[in-house]
Amino acid sequence: MNAPVQTDLTCIYCLTRKASSEFNVEHVIPRSFGTFKNNFTLKNTVCKECNTLFAQSLEIHLARDTIEGRMRFDHGIKKHKQFTHFGLERVRIKIADGPFAGQIVYLTFSEHSAKPVIMPIPQIGLKKRDNSGYEWFTFDRIPHREEVDEEIFDMHDPKSICGSAELSAEDVKVALDNLGYNFTYRGEHMFNPQENAIACDVEFRIDKTIKRAIAKVAFNYFCYVAGREVSLMRPFDMIRGFVRNKTDEPYPLLQISDIGILEDEQAADSRRRLGHVITVNWAADNKSIVCQVSILNYWSYAVCIARDVRSVVELSPSGHFFNLASREILELGCRRKILEP
Repeated sequence: MNAPVQTDLTCIYCLTRKASSEFNVEHVIPRSFGTFKNNFTLKNTVCKECNTLFAQSLEIHLARDTIEGRMRFDHGIKKHKQFTHFGLERVRIKIADGPFAGQIVYLTFSEHSAKPVIMPIPQIGLKKRDNSGYEWFTFDRIPHREEVDEEIFDMHDPKSICGSAELSAEDVKVALDNLGYNFTYRGEHMFNPQENAIACDVEFRIDKTIKRAIAKVAFNYFCYVAGREVSLMRPFDMIRGFVRNKTDEPYPLLQISDIGILEDEQAADSRRRLGHVITVNWAADNKSIVCQVSILNYWSYAVCIARDVRSVVELSPSGHFFNLASREILELGCRRKILEP
């Protein structure tokens, strides 16, 4: 006869009771952002199902489609040859000046230079009448010829239309014929992705997926500091539901700042230590719990873990610096985060 399966552990995210064999190790900081000596991990706390869900739906986006994810290659957390180019959903890179100013590009690894280089995506440029260059449109956003404002675009110039480098003349002609343009091929002006100094502007968007990924890091850290039993309490249902089930925020759960968390790194342009910073403390109202997270000490995210819990939760303020140079985790003295939850 088989022994009965023990179901004496409860996952802090799905709140399901499962056998201990259904749990594995959850890292407070995702391993894609480095590993550390005596690493902070949660054991018998997050079930395998939730762990897999987070890896596939949250952590992969935090690592591959954020500024912090790109910075991993600058600081040696990942080797350049491991580079997987950004999607265009959250991070958009545009050439800042020169004949290709405004063209949308992406970063990809170059075998030739053994480092990431920029490459253009398929797009069409319409020449501006003020001689400031071209305005570039991805294929799904090219306006119909009848919709083009000729006060803005000079459609009678011999070079009024330009295609990005990886497109053939036939690609451009087919796309534009269907939109009412009369396109004639007049030669090439090639884009050189191997140039060393091409100024770019970077636009980024922090959407709900990235907020959930950061909130997971915050709740993991809170659980590491306060313990699994405390984290299972009902006041934390909001944060766990937001992370796992995409539930709506009943109030602004996460605030973002360019001000450093560490006391001597308060200025937005201050020189920052290389590592991750996490703290947990009572908020300004002295009743709510706020966790601060800064991946690679870049943006600072303040996450409200729970509101109005002073009467039911005991919390000792805590903070740690995950030093990427030494791979040590250093304890910090904590100051109160001035945050209205």
